[in-house]
Amino acid sequence: MLAALFDSISFIGEAANGNGGILQRVLSDFHVEWPLITAQTLNFCVVAYLLYRFAFKPLFAVIDERQRKITDGLQYAEEMHRQLGLVEMSRDKTLKEAASEAREIIAAARENAEIIHRHEQEKLNCEIEIGRERERERIQRERVVVLAELQRNGAQLVAKLAQKVFAAPNYASERKAFTQRACEEIAP
Repeated sequence: MLAALFDSISFIGEAANGNGGILQRVLSDFHVEWPLITAQTLNFCVVAYLLYRFAFKPLFAVIDERQRKITDGLQYAEEMHRQLGLVEMSRDKTLKEAASEAREIIAAARENAEIIHRHEQEKLNCEIEIGRERERERIQRERVVVLAELQRNGAQLVAKLAQKVFAAPNYASERKAFTQRACEEIAP
């Protein structure tokens, strides 16, 4: 390939060295005029510079600015995504702590309720025992009263019985048997 390039360069060189050579003929066939080509090249360079300076350079600046904003926006989105993850982790941690605290509060409330229940049960049992003791005392007093009354009634009954026995005719054998039975019934 390099050999073909060197061959074409040497061909152009030979044509340029010769009078009215091939290069001269090619240039005249294509109507190439050196002053016109130079002016067009200069015009092209001026237009290219003006386009670059006033069109492409601001356009590239706008593109670069947009690219920078897009990059900043992506970084901001990544930062917000990271912060959202942190907030979600913090929220989850807070919820777990709140649930744990709630369980502790409920457990403490249950313990307190159990203590209060036991205390109230003990208080109620104490009141019931006091009530029972009062009832025992009341029953004992009534028993004493009933026994005293029974003794009084029994003594009156014995006295009436003795009157009847002694008021009866002289049946000494019957009186003796009757007295023994009465004594056995009274004294167990």
